[in-house]
Amino acid sequence: MKISVSTLLIILFFILTTQAQTAKIQVEVENIRSMEGSIKLGVFDKVHNYRTKSNPFLRASQAVTDSVAKFVFDDVPLGRYAIATYHDENGDDTLNTKKLGIPIEGIGFSGKFNSRIKPPDFVLADFKLKSDTTISIKLIYNKKKKQE
Repeated sequence: MKISVSTLLIILFFILTTQAQTAKIQVEVENIRSMEGSIKLGVFDKVHNYRTKSNPFLRASQAVTDSVAKFVFDDVPLGRYAIATYHDENGDDTLNTKKLGIPIEGIGFSGKFNSRIKPPDFVLADFKLKSDTTISIKLIYNKKKKQE
């Protein structure tokens, strides 16, 4: 069976273009104020899911053991993503808030947005994953931790 050079090139082109291009996202969550609870993190690829903080593309959780938590996501398809994270200090798997919805646990987002009251829109928090990337997120707390 003979295969022409052009057929071989077409097959090679098809293989190379259909392989999913991926990269690694490393996230460093900084400014963790206590060694209690865990850090919850979601990587979102859809505006609606980011807005509602539901159905993240990727999610992770880890117990707090240091003032910085590191997460690594390998083989993530190239594209646009936004990250939301919070410090679940009391371990109830919920971002606790005041009556008006203002968080009382630490929150953080990818991007340069720095609000204590509401999360940034997706377009202010998103980033384009083109190659291996490290994202640093500094947690913001609205309420001082009660002294015991």
